[in-house]
Amino acid sequence: MKIIFLHFAMSFGLIGNAVRGFNGLVAKWIMKGGDLVPEGYMQLVNFWPIALMFVVMYFIVYRPQKNQEKKRKSMLDSLKKGDRVITVGGIYGTITAFDADKVTLKVAEKTELVFSRSSIASIQGE
Repeated sequence: MKIIFLHFAMSFGLIGNAVRGFNGLVAKWIMKGGDLVPEGYMQLVNFWPIALMFVVMYFIVYRPQKNQEKKRKSMLDSLKKGDRVITVGGIYGTITAFDADKVTLKVAEKTELVFSRSSIASIQGE
């Protein structure tokens, strides 16, 4: 158990160079057939930082992105006639008509523009 602690502590830089030299000797002894730790321990110890990196990336990148996609999809599904919206290009307008993939916005008197439904960035006021 002490060997496991030493190895993890060294990985995080918690223990100085003197112990690193001792740990190197212990690692060589283990590789020569010492029965202090189970076989395959060194491969597992070398693999855990990679596995930890994937777990951290999941919680930092993938999961928030999925939540943001869900919120955007629900916003696009809740569009209705009369909503004031902002497009991804920064154009403000009011929805006058829409179908499955197109939205018609009134941006000025007698001026209507047709946009892709996915080009709506947000509903104004939300």
